Amino acid sequence: MTIAEKLLAEWSERTGIAVEVWTRMAGEPGADGMREALGAVLAAVEEGTPPPAVCVALTTGVSGARLTVSHDDVGESWPVERLKAVKEAFRRAGGRVSVNGVAGGGVTVSGVLPRSVLKG
Repeated sequence: MTIAEKLLAEWSERTGIAVEVWTRMAGEPGADGMREALGAVLAAVEEGTPPPAVCVALTTGVSGARLTVSHDDVGESWPVERLKAVKEAFRRAGGRVSVNGVAGGGVTVSGVLPRSVLKG
């Protein structure tokens, strides 16, 4: 189990929000940058009206490590402070992120972190 998968399992158990995870990574996500970015996204997801489930994809490619989190929450949209926290976490890790609302409810967060966040 990778660091990210362990973090997701612990978060799911604590919040009661089901997590579906896809991983296809060349290397183990490093503890700092990936954990901070993923933690900021998960904090935003559980704030307000948490969705019953989220889908998380962790992949690697030429540009680095990609993290995509989506859910179908039809409740409140993310507060501006949470969006800023997510963007700042990715920036500190040397990456970039986009946060998009989906028509009818839900959010998709897609970010890329540099290959330096990977070990091995």
